Amino acid sequence: MKKVTYFQPNAKDPVLEEKIILEIVKKYDPTVDTVDFIDETGGEARAYSVNNKIILKVQRPHRLRDKTSLEREVVFLNHLKKYPEITVPLIYGYGKVGEIEYTCMSKIPGKAIKYLEIPDKAREKILEELGKTLFLIHNVDNEPLKKSGLFPIDTLSEMKERLAYEFDWKLERVEGRTKEEITEAKKLATSLLSKITNDNEFVVLHSNPATTHTFVTEDFAFSGLIDFGDAYISHPVLDLKRWALEDRQHVIKGYFKISEGSQDFQQVLKVCNSLDKIIEILKGQKVISNLQELL
Repeated sequence: MKKVTYFQPNAKDPVLEEKIILEIVKKYDPTVDTVDFIDETGGEARAYSVNNKIILKVQRPHRLRDKTSLEREVVFLNHLKKYPEITVPLIYGYGKVGEIEYTCMSKIPGKAIKYLEIPDKAREKILEELGKTLFLIHNVDNEPLKKSGLFPIDTLSEMKERLAYEFDWKLERVEGRTKEEITEAKKLATSLLSKITNDNEFVVLHSNPATTHTFVTEDFAFSGLIDFGDAYISHPVLDLKRWALEDRQHVIKGYFKISEGSQDFQQVLKVCNSLDKIIEILKGQKVISNLQELL
């Protein structure tokens, strides 16, 4: 996995003045007059809500990186517009004003699931709807997106490196286990990854369709998915595994409501689930004699 590099980490990160925000947004909707919210959650972009219906998204100077692209997001969302059953923001405009790169888009109703207390049954339904949405996104015509040259493309080995890197990162944070147990976990992970043998199903992914990007209405209904700036081409299971195992089962249930996955898809899913289960087992309190037997 290539380490994320920020191009200008020491650049200033000013919040735009309301006057500038409105000047940009008025190009696409002359009736707007109020900046009602500024998203300061610390990501690569800052989002300004205007009249509670339009989002002005601006790349933050100190967080510029090749992994994220507003232009890529615009191309992806404009492509998804052809599929009305997929609920994502509608692009009104994209451009630059001086050094400010921006996207102007519709606002998805509600809030990110991360910031809501949601009853279990409602959460399950939301995750199933997200799964259906991801299936639809993964099955759009990918050729125009690939031809744009804006979407990084994994090789098979790079995809497996992503999984290995994430596994090692999680393993380093497991406490209270012996060196022997950690060594066994690494060997088992290597064995599991060797079972992924082709890239026949690679598609354009969202990249992180998890808690901060999955939106829900006040009455606990799935309302859409946001933030496509990190999109890239790899195996669709990598989108599904952004959720922990307990939630993932509901995302997968929704994903397979439309069509069962191929044998290859099921194999990659099994490997990813097993890698995460190893971490869960190691975090538990049980004495472990054989990790393989517990999977």
